[in-house]
Amino acid sequence: MKSTKSARLLTVLVVFCITVRFLTTQEIINNTTPAQDNTTTTFTGIYRKHLIQARYCGNQVLQEDQRYRTVWVRSKIECVAVCRLDEDCVSIVYDKGQAQCHLADSRAFANCTNMEPAEPAASFYQEPPPCGYGETLGPLGLCICARGFNGTPCVRYFHDCADHYYHGNWLGDDEYSIQPLDSPEPFGVFCRFIANVRLHVMVRKKNKNQEDFNRPWNDYRDGFGRYDRDFWIGLEKLHLITSADRSYKLRVTIRLINDTSIVHEYNDFKVSDEASGYRLFFNTSVLNGPDDCLLPLLDAKFSTYDHDKDEAANLNCASVRKGGWWYRGSGCGSCSPHGILYKRSDGKLQGEQDEVFWSFLGNAAPYKLNMYLVPGDAVEE
Repeated sequence: MKSTKSARLLTVLVVFCITVRFLTTQEIINNTTPAQDNTTTTFTGIYRKHLIQARYCGNQVLQEDQRYRTVWVRSKIECVAVCRLDEDCVSIVYDKGQAQCHLADSRAFANCTNMEPAEPAASFYQEPPPCGYGETLGPLGLCICARGFNGTPCVRYFHDCADHYYHGNWLGDDEYSIQPLDSPEPFGVFCRFIANVRLHVMVRKKNKNQEDFNRPWNDYRDGFGRYDRDFWIGLEKLHLITSADRSYKLRVTIRLINDTSIVHEYNDFKVSDEASGYRLFFNTSVLNGPDDCLLPLLDAKFSTYDHDKDEAANLNCASVRKGGWWYRGSGCGSCSPHGILYKRSDGKLQGEQDEVFWSFLGNAAPYKLNMYLVPGDAVEE
C-alpha cells in the first residue's frame, strides 16, 4: 500500500515538473519586457538560421536603436532559438548579466558604425552576410574574395598563360597579367601561343647588350631583364606558378650558331618556396640529346654569389660561374645557363669557367638558350 502511494506521488511530481517547465519555456519565448512590449506573440514556425560572431567589429554590439524586441532568456542557446522562431530576426544581442535577448533585423555594417561598446556580459551574433560572385565568408565574419579572385568587387584573375588561352583572352604573343592561386597580387608574364601555350622563364640571346646575370639573391628572387633580350622571370614567380593545381613541364631549348636546335623537357616541374631555398623538383625527363644535366641537381637549392647553397666545400659556384643557378657539389654541375655568352664567330666555347654551357654540346657554345613553362595539359600543334 505504501509503495502504491509512493508511486502515485512520484507520478504527480513528474507531471508537475513537466508542466512548470513547459509554462516557463513558453513564458520565456512569448513574453517580452514590460517596458517594450506587453503583448503575447505566437510563433508559427522555425526559420533556418546560422548565427556567427561578427569578429570584425571587435567587442561591440548592435546599437540599442537598431533592436526591435527584447525577450527574457536563461541562456545564449535560448536566445538563438528565439531568433530562429522570428522571421525578421537577423542578429541578436545576448546579455547574460540581465538574462535578456535583444532581437534585431539588421547586421553590423562593414565599417561598424551601427555598433556600440558591449556591456561586460553582452555578446553579439548575426546571420552571415550573403556573399556574391567570387566571394567567400572570411574568418572574421565578412565576405572576402575567394581563392583565385581579387579586387573590389572580387574579379577572377587568369592563373597562367593557359588560362588566357583556354578562355580566348589572347591576341598574340605578348605580356599578360596573371595571378596564381597563392599569389597575393597579379603580375606580368610573357606568354607565347603560336604552336603551343608556353610562358617565358629565361631568355639568353647572343646580342650586343647582354643582361648581367651575376646578380644577388634578391634579383634572382624578383626577376630581371627584358623579354626581347636577356630575361629571368624570378624564383618567387616560378614558385607561385608551379605550386598551383596545374602541372607544368620545363622546356629548355638550345640553338647553336648553325641553327641546330636541342630540346629538353622536365615533367611535373616545381620550385619550392624561399624558406626552403627554392629547391628544384621534377619527376621525369624526356630528352632530345645524350645528356641530362639537371637530373643530378634534383632537390638542389638555388645559389647566388651572396647566398651560397651549392653544398660545395670551400667553393662558391655562383661566384665562379658568374650567375645564379641550382649548383651542387665541387663540380657545380654540368650546365650553366646564367654565365656569360661569349661572341666567338666559330660558335665554339671560350674555355672560361664563367661562360654559358650545356654539357652534351661538347665544344659547341649555345647561341640562344630559352626556358619555358608548358602546361602539362597543353595540346601540341
